[in-house]
Amino acid sequence: MKHTMNKIWLLGLSIAIALFSCTDPDLIGLEIQPQSDRITINTLDNDGAFLSLTSIVEDSVKSDENTLNLLGAYTDPIFGDVEAHFSTQLLLSESAVDFGDNPVLTSAVLHLTYAGYYGDSTQQMHVEIAALDESIFLDSSYYSNQTVIATNVLASHAFYPYESNPDTLGKYSLQIPLDILGQTVLDASSDDLTDNTAFLEYLKGIQIRTTALSGSIVYFNLKDVDSRLRIIYNDTLEFDLLMGSGAARLNHFTQAHQLTQELAVQSMGGL
Repeated sequence: MKHTMNKIWLLGLSIAIALFSCTDPDLIGLEIQPQSDRITINTLDNDGAFLSLTSIVEDSVKSDENTLNLLGAYTDPIFGDVEAHFSTQLLLSESAVDFGDNPVLTSAVLHLTYAGYYGDSTQQMHVEIAALDESIFLDSSYYSNQTVIATNVLASHAFYPYESNPDTLGKYSLQIPLDILGQTVLDASSDDLTDNTAFLEYLKGIQIRTTALSGSIVYFNLKDVDSRLRIIYNDTLEFDLLMGSGAARLNHFTQAHQLTQELAVQSMGGL
């Protein structure tokens, strides 16, 4: 009996290692177990002992202030439709901002620094950026199944992941024109621009979401110094809104959960 139980324990351990050692990003490639240390089961006595294994749906995962923010939507042949989008505050880069009298917008571009992706980057991704209708807070906890309402669409954009050339430091960024948002910032009163507490009452933040299925999920590092909304006004003057560590940021995930027979582990609050 003890010999059989040891084999059952070894089988369970080997299955766990197999699940968490795969290189396919759809199956969570942690790759933490050296190949030489993996356990191989050659035989298992058929004496009535067995393992019953199932996959269950994770209700939700905590998704605020993560290192990376995810964006994309695709159809997985096993898991079904998967979607990821995110919301973030935009913070003033300095206090008591003064744009002068009647500032004229030259351009406004949202820069999002890439940190990676998985899936098919040759399929175009379609997204929209909307202003948040409700405030989000840095000291609050948010979960992947929570919805933040954002109804005022500011811009739509289509792109291929990593389609732009890297900068001098080798970093890639997605760049989305956002002139409407830039003008909104220039139209703010001096009271709105006093500090971030006042500014977040004026502009609660933005949400970036997909509008159609694509073939990939993209990771962005919003804490990177180059992730920002850069506003150029009066031809040459510049001002940045930031999404660094002081900003509230949260991921939103939806899953089809269509898995039936297979045993699997899924990221983004999945199985």
